[in-house]
Amino acid sequence: MRIMGVVAEYNPFHNGHVYQIEHAKNDLLADGVIVVMSGDFVQRGEPAIIDKYARAKLACDNGADIVIEMPVTASTASAEIFAETGVSLLLATGVISDLMFGCEDEDPEMFVKVARYFLDEPHGFKNSLNKYLKSGVPFAKARADAIVENWDEPDEREKLARFLEAPNNILGIAYTRALLARNNSIGLHPIHRHGVSHDDTTFSANFASASLLRRMLFQDTSQDTIRSFFADRDKSHRVNGDSIAMFIPENEVPVINTYCGKNMLVSPDDVSLLLHQALLYHSSLSDYMDCNEDMSRRIINERNAFVSFTQFADHLKAKNMNHSRIRRILTHLILRIHHNELSLLKAESFAPYIRILAFSSGGRALLTEIRDRASVPIIVSPQEMEKDPRSTREKEILMSKDIYAADLYRAILTARLGQAFPTEYTRRFS
Repeated sequence: MRIMGVVAEYNPFHNGHVYQIEHAKNDLLADGVIVVMSGDFVQRGEPAIIDKYARAKLACDNGADIVIEMPVTASTASAEIFAETGVSLLLATGVISDLMFGCEDEDPEMFVKVARYFLDEPHGFKNSLNKYLKSGVPFAKARADAIVENWDEPDEREKLARFLEAPNNILGIAYTRALLARNNSIGLHPIHRHGVSHDDTTFSANFASASLLRRMLFQDTSQDTIRSFFADRDKSHRVNGDSIAMFIPENEVPVINTYCGKNMLVSPDDVSLLLHQALLYHSSLSDYMDCNEDMSRRIINERNAFVSFTQFADHLKAKNMNHSRIRRILTHLILRIHHNELSLLKAESFAPYIRILAFSSGGRALLTEIRDRASVPIIVSPQEMEKDPRSTREKEILMSKDIYAADLYRAILTARLGQAFPTEYTRRFS
């Protein structure tokens, strides 16, 4: 039986994601699709636009069979940790036969070659990496420059440089590297992003990037209808879209309408007050995940300039610091995620438990098989972790971070709407 694994955020779910799932089932003949998805906080270092349960249900309503939550310690981490955890959780189900990911290039051989290079880390590569890092270049750029400089086939270096500039290719390399380090028998399927590329601010036919869709939704959330989006990119080009409904599956339209109408879309600046309070409380941040002493001093020294989450992240931009990393550090401060939690995640081989967020009618039988074959606890509600004989203190600590993240997300909605929402313990699984 062919079971396809996917790692995703669905922030929000759109036609490109539908295409990927349909490609898995119709073209690659997958008998099932299992998705590991970010929860209420995502790898960009911000809250998801729509809560995890709604996004998981939309995925299952559009062809996915099971959606598993990625622990928040990993979903808000670097691309490498994000990928390691996604792949590890898929393998921990005991049923995955193939892995599929979206990318800008569709050459499996290149992904394998680069992933093996990063696994081996030749001496020349290490020296070049250190050289570029000392010059103040951000890690991702330093690593790309180092591998191009030391690539064994000079005629491929220009192609390799372009390959390493694409964000989804970088994630694809990380997925491939994690897979090669664990299990060479899993089929690898890079799928070219259909229509548009990552973070593209234009659209093609009925395909738009999640970044553009978020911009469209936050243009105006005061009306209870899906609104048109017009934005000048420059004097010679204009982005036009009749409606976001062009870019999402039909059954998602009423969901988005409801979230817009009830003012339930969550933006990065919805955590501004939480972040401001945390900044005032701390004298050092170096024990928080992704942060170091230099960055801690910079944040503390600049905290009186704080206005909002997005403003402060922009204010902290530095030549040698990736903007996404800054946002992740700030998010880890809000969520109280420390270096220690990352150590616990690594000690659990990046797969402490499998938390089920949603499954389709077809996924029910597959879930039964996973319960028989999985190497880690399978849980729907946190109470199950407490009762599982395989539960450990390490797993419970990581789970507590997931619960805390969900509670903060719920608190944002409660403050805005003036009503209580179910907790992770009281929510009914649907």
